Amino acid sequence: GLETIECYPTASWTRWSGLKGNRTRAAWTRAALADRGLDDLPARLGQDDRDAIAAALTARAHARGETEAFGEIVVPVSPR
Repeated sequence: GLETIECYPTASWTRWSGLKGNRTRAAWTRAALADRGLDDLPARLGQDDRDAIAAALTARAHARGETEAFGEIVVPVSPR
């Protein structure tokens, strides 16, 4: 059967790329995607699109046993 998980993209971005700091959200999330080998995405990709990709990557990490739960929310384990 299928398992349903709850994802909070900002938590995933933080796990993958550290705190946003003074970077724009776009720069922060693009850097995290590039670190995951997804650096050839369309230039005009919106934040909702990047968040959807984060949710998909988080789901993949969960299927691999590479997440931890905070209540109902599933977050990737830190790569560091």
